[in-house]
Amino acid sequence: MTGGELRTAELDLSALWALWMACPAGELAAQVRADLAVYQLDGETTTAVVEFVCEYQRDGRGWSVRGLRGDDVIAPMVGVKEAVPDLFEFVHAKIASAEEKKWLGGSIDEKTVAAQRQYQRFAIVSTPRSGTHMLRTLLGSHPCIEIHGESFNRFGQHLLPYSVRDTTAVEVVNKHLFRPYFEYVEAVGFALFRDLDTEWAGENVWDVVAGVRDLRIIMLDRRSRLERLASLKKSLRDHVWYIGRADNTNRPQVKLTITRDELIDFIERDLENRAQFRERFGGHDVLQVEYEDLISTPGIVHDRLHSFLGISAATLQPGTGKKEKVPVSLVVDNIDVLRSELAGTKYEHYL
Repeated sequence: MTGGELRTAELDLSALWALWMACPAGELAAQVRADLAVYQLDGETTTAVVEFVCEYQRDGRGWSVRGLRGDDVIAPMVGVKEAVPDLFEFVHAKIASAEEKKWLGGSIDEKTVAAQRQYQRFAIVSTPRSGTHMLRTLLGSHPCIEIHGESFNRFGQHLLPYSVRDTTAVEVVNKHLFRPYFEYVEAVGFALFRDLDTEWAGENVWDVVAGVRDLRIIMLDRRSRLERLASLKKSLRDHVWYIGRADNTNRPQVKLTITRDELIDFIERDLENRAQFRERFGGHDVLQVEYEDLISTPGIVHDRLHSFLGISAATLQPGTGKKEKVPVSLVVDNIDVLRSELAGTKYEHYL
């Protein structure tokens, strides 16, 4: 075929398309292949165009079921762009038409995708009974923050949209956590218990998380390890881990006895785990926040959070209430003995 004849074929694309749309479904694929032979496309590109035409004739039902976007569909046909530019532009116009008819989701260009990932990534790193849910809901009240819960909680998978059986730790990070969001989102984060969330489907969670680019760490601690241990023991008994802000449920008062050795072991294991985490994440920016400060001087802590995450100022309001309202002195029946035995030791600071 001469160049002039090829150009004429290109100009007849509209008529050719009309013939394709009128062709019986069982004969369409063979007809399209025969008609495309004039363009001398490679096999994969030809197949992609054939599949596109056949799906278009079906009113895009397959595209709709699979939730495909226009750019998903055009990608296998990029070979047409250089070989036959007019055919590529013609197909591109048909994709735009399919998007208008809602057969396909709207195409997303690389610039838009990049803009939808331009947010600050962060993690709240804590331990149970340290105010994790309070801080998470506090940050979640910001209109420009998206925050997930305990994303690697192997023991609470019924609350997650994935499981260790079907999702790797890398997929959790890339597909469920730090994916594209609306452009107004300034920061995206999740909660991580450093003493529990260490392994996921055979992978080291710390290694995967440490590999996240520009990840900032909010290190939440509860200065009183005694209060944390008492709260932990109570929650293990009543199975209540967090409550709503307006929860006024009256719960029976619990009395606990915590031995000196039990408390020291709890403190030592916590400090060792904390030191290991800080060492592993030494290359990341870390903001230290203590639960006691979050309760006593919320405004100061809120300002530090705004600054650390680089987000616009907004009023922050936690979505959870304080479960433990009784002073630890009325819960731990041997607290005076503990204070006496640990006075002057390095553990006194954590009472």
